[in-house]
Amino acid sequence: MLAGGTRVGDYEIEAELGEGGMAKVYRARHALLDTLHAIKVLDAELRTNADARQRFLDEARIQAKHLDHPGIVKVTNIVATSEYAALVMELVEGGSLETYAASVVNDPGEVRRIMLSVLDAVGHAHAAGIVHRDLKPANVLLAGAKRIPKVTDFGIAKVNADPSRISKKSTHAGARMGTLSYMSPEQIRRAKDVTPRSDIFSLGAMLYELATGAVPFDGVDDFEVMEKIVHGRFPPPADKNPGSIPRSSP
Repeated sequence: MLAGGTRVGDYEIEAELGEGGMAKVYRARHALLDTLHAIKVLDAELRTNADARQRFLDEARIQAKHLDHPGIVKVTNIVATSEYAALVMELVEGGSLETYAASVVNDPGEVRRIMLSVLDAVGHAHAAGIVHRDLKPANVLLAGAKRIPKVTDFGIAKVNADPSRISKKSTHAGARMGTLSYMSPEQIRRAKDVTPRSDIFSLGAMLYELATGAVPFDGVDDFEVMEKIVHGRFPPPADKNPGSIPRSSP
């Protein structure tokens, strides 16, 4: 973890906001402009790994150049020095959908509002030829008092666009990428071959969780979870939360 006051390029670290598989996110202040930002810094042990560093910086380039939508966290700058690799983003004041999910289980109007916004943002990414591959409540931030959803973390995104539009691909052949409980069957089999339909599957798993308070696919170990996903075995939403399915009037 970087200590407060550490300089990363022109940005001064103030506090840690969160962490992922290969980077930590901090609140930082631009030393000259005196503006606040979120800055995602690649972990020290990965900075000398050329492949990890390249894929990390590709995330920033993809977002900054091709994703301009109010429902997607905006990347505004890249720091690429001998000491650090970092991407600079708009600072979203608010928690993630993961921490808010349980409170909307019996509020279908709020579930609908959130999911429609996320769907619009993901649709924008798909139109740009980008498959997120790790859609889950933890990767949706809720901005401000109105809790405006903003999709974040395109670190393992796959680019399907015309190569003339995007120079690099954030893929890793043969690897299982994503978060298991939200993965599509094809993503479990071969992550590099997924299409936008895989993101749609993940969005369905998110909707199920918001409506019921539980993930659709669960088990005692990864193998059991994968088997349920591949065979499409999950409890009907009404079994988890009878109020999740609107009843028609007699």
